[in-house]
Amino acid sequence: MNEAQLLIEYAKAWNNLDVSYLYDILDDDFEYNSQWVFSTMYGKWNYIDYLRRKFSSILQNVSSIPSAEIAYFKYCYTEIDKGCIVLTQKGNQCCIIIETKNGKITKANMIGIPSPEGAVKFDYKPR
Repeated sequence: MNEAQLLIEYAKAWNNLDVSYLYDILDDDFEYNSQWVFSTMYGKWNYIDYLRRKFSSILQNVSSIPSAEIAYFKYCYTEIDKGCIVLTQKGNQCCIIIETKNGKITKANMIGIPSPEGAVKFDYKPR
């Protein structure tokens, strides 16, 4: 899979609150970072377990159901036209950018800088 296809599958996980979309697209040595947390999470299954708990918590409060939309940044750090997912939850937004290798996601970063408002959205929320 290429980066765009991987982003679509990742967005499906968020839009359906279902981690099974991630089983085949995350590298075993997957790393997750967030600009709001100061430590890196290592390992595909550690991340999937974390996200499963997060999704379960979200389902307890239907007013907090997120929306994941495919977008891109014209400029993101040193990259031009960098694909991303814009997550919107309760009016707040952040983005997920990924790194890939051999058709798998090796790293995902949840970011607020650059601002999600600067992302060009495709009005596509994969289901």
